[in-house]
Amino acid sequence: MGGNCCTPGPEDAAANDGSVTVQPSAQGNTMTKRSAAAPAQAQARAAPAASAGGLSWALALQDLEKAETLAYGSVFNGFGPGGGGVALDHAGLKNFVSENCAIPYSDVDTKLIQIAASKDEMLISLSDFLNIMRDNSMSDDVILQKFMGLSEGEDTMASMDCRSGLAMLQDPDLLGACVNHVGNANWESILDAVMQFAEPTVTTEAWTAYCKRVARTARVAYVARLQMP
Repeated sequence: MGGNCCTPGPEDAAANDGSVTVQPSAQGNTMTKRSAAAPAQAQARAAPAASAGGLSWALALQDLEKAETLAYGSVFNGFGPGGGGVALDHAGLKNFVSENCAIPYSDVDTKLIQIAASKDEMLISLSDFLNIMRDNSMSDDVILQKFMGLSEGEDTMASMDCRSGLAMLQDPDLLGACVNHVGNANWESILDAVMQFAEPTVTTEAWTAYCKRVARTARVAYVARLQMP
């Protein structure tokens, strides 16, 4: 832009609505080999997270922000935050971020410091954590490169080309294990949800928003081990 996740699998979903309990992972996605560089202490598991009741695949498609708040909020609680948040050097926090978004482990410390620098206390809050996962669901450089290829150097591209480009994000080299967890048919459901209000022509800004929303949906489904239809 990592390995088996310790979050519960589909068998843990509630039988009636597919809602699950989320736990923070010490390993996360099998995205790239970058996690091999993480220090041993970063592999420590955070405490079990609280129940994320009501979290389901349907919710992720219909209200992604709520699904993320439930899933990542549960993970965050598992880090055992104090009154102001989680310390910057928390091994579970650092490893989870590096394995479940597009920030390499080597850059995690810098990112966390940048976020906390404007605060009185050098801590990461739940709001900070949510913003990290949302804003870094996919690399901005990769998004721009793909736009330039699809638009052939123009400032916009056709909506049809945009959808084709979003379909190509279904690549484990880009998004890791969440791609296989979601599957082909459900990937189409993500594209339908993301592009339902798309204009006939798509700008760079719109393309960036679409890419990140696709990645966010796939990632939250994987982290929470949402039951797929």
